[in-house]
Amino acid sequence: MRFIQGLRLVLMVACLLPVHAEPAVIDITSFPLMLPDAPRATEVTVHMTPTSQPKPVIVFSHGLGGSPHHFRSLSHAWAAAGFVVVLVRHSGSDDTLWFDKPRWRWPRHFRLAASENELRWRVNDIVATLHQLSVWQDDEHSRLYGQLDLANIGIAGHSFGALTAQVMTGQGTGYDKAAYSDSRFKAALLLSPHYVKRGHRENSYTQVDRPWLIMTGSEDDVPLFGTQAHERLRLFPLLQGEHFELVLDGAHHFSFSDFTPSHHTLKRRLAHHQNAIEKISVQYWHAYLSHSPAAKQRLRSESVREWLKGSDRWQWK
Repeated sequence: MRFIQGLRLVLMVACLLPVHAEPAVIDITSFPLMLPDAPRATEVTVHMTPTSQPKPVIVFSHGLGGSPHHFRSLSHAWAAAGFVVVLVRHSGSDDTLWFDKPRWRWPRHFRLAASENELRWRVNDIVATLHQLSVWQDDEHSRLYGQLDLANIGIAGHSFGALTAQVMTGQGTGYDKAAYSDSRFKAALLLSPHYVKRGHRENSYTQVDRPWLIMTGSEDDVPLFGTQAHERLRLFPLLQGEHFELVLDGAHHFSFSDFTPSHHTLKRRLAHHQNAIEKISVQYWHAYLSHSPAAKQRLRSESVREWLKGSDRWQWK
C-alpha cells in the first residue's frame, strides 16, 4: 500500500516538473543541379528548408582540391537558420586534382591550379551560378521556384575559394583593382583568407565596400605554398568600414571543413571550433542578409565570447 502511495506521489511530482522538449528536427532538403549554360561544366549542390517565402542566398566556393561535400555541416547550419545555400563545384580545381592520382603528383597539380587563369574561371562559375539562380527562381518547374531572395545574396569561401569571394566583393588581385567585383553580393565570409603578397598590395583593399567576416586559426598554415598563419592576420588591419575577424586558437587549415586528408598529421577539428564557426557565421548572415539589428548588435559586442574559449580572438571595426 505504501509502495502504491509513493508511486502516486512520484507521478504527481513528475507531472508538476517542467517538460524539456526535444529540439525540433529541421527538414533540410539537399540536391545537385547542373548549370546548363555555364562556360564550363559546373554543378552546384543546394541545401535548403522549403517554405512559402523567399530566403536569402549564400553562394559557397570551395578551396583547391576541395568539394561541396566537405562543407556539409556548415551548409546545414546555414540552411537550418533560414538560408538557401548553393555550393559551387569548380571543375578545374576541385578534388579531381588529387582523387585517384598518385600522391607524388599532387603538388604539381595544385600549383598549376593556383593560377590567375583558374581564378578567372572560378569567377565565371560564380557569375553563371547567379544567372542560373535567377532563371530557376522564375521557372515554375524548378525546385527553386519562388524560394530565392535574390536581393540578399552573400558569398563565402575557403582558402582559394575565400580568394574567389574576396575578389568578387572588391579586392584587387595585386595589379588589377577590383576587376572581378560583383555588386550582387552584399557580404562575404572568408575562411582561411588570402593575403596579397605581390603587386600594389596597399591598393588591393581600397575598394572593398561590403562587410567581410574573416575566420582563421593560429595554425592556419599551407606549407605547399609557403603560407603561414600569421600572414592571414595582416588582412584585417588593412580594411576600412564594417568588418569582423575571428581567430581560433589551435585551428588549422582544415578546421573549417568536414574534411581532413587521410595522410595529414593535423589533429581533428575541436568541437568548440565547429560550434563557434557555425554560431557566429549564422549571426553574421542574419545581420547582413536578413538585416537583423539584434544580430548586428550582438556581433559588435563581447557576448560573442560565449562561443569561444581560451585564447580565441574576436574583433570588429
